[in-house]
Amino acid sequence: MSAHSLVAARDAFGRAKYGQGLMSEDGRNSVEDALQEFGDLLQYVMAAKMKRQDLSAIRRLMPVLVALVGES
Repeated sequence: MSAHSLVAARDAFGRAKYGQGLMSEDGRNSVEDALQEFGDLLQYVMAAKMKRQDLSAIRRLMPVLVALVGES
């Protein structure tokens, strides 16, 4: 799955569940939210490694994360 299609799918999920997409002025700490989700991601990746599952789909998306956090 490409980064674009993954984001589009998650956006559609959020709109269906919450009735709106991401908002910049939502009163939340987005860095804290991302850190919590990143912790979850690490747990899922570790479980997948323990199960010897193919991580190539996750590996392909890593450059997108690096590019996003590297921006100013």
